Amino acid sequence: MSKKRHIQDEDRTFQKRWTENFFFVEHEEKAMCLICKQKVAVVKDCNLKRHCQKNHATYHSLCEHQRLAKIEKLQKAVVSQQSMFKKMNEKSQASMKSLNKENLLQKVNFSKS
Repeated sequence: MSKKRHIQDEDRTFQKRWTENFFFVEHEEKAMCLICKQKVAVVKDCNLKRHCQKNHATYHSLCEHQRLAKIEKLQKAVVSQQSMFKKMNEKSQASMKSLNKENLLQKVNFSKS
């Protein structure tokens, strides 16, 4: 009886050439499409190629210079978006901390009266 294969056991790592070939970058240990932000769980050449050909055929026909310029632009957009969400999250956490402190002070003042 053959052993069942597991994705975790196959030691698949993201390859830099996939960014240039298929517009994918590594994000949270998965491959993320720079164009549509969709993630592909199983990082294999054939899966990334299929996604690119099926969903983004117009990008596949770009010349090398146009392709690299587009990749750079899309990567900057992703970084910008991620930093915006990070800032929003930090502000949200800071406001939650201040609300918790205010609630605690109100409870202490209420219990003293």
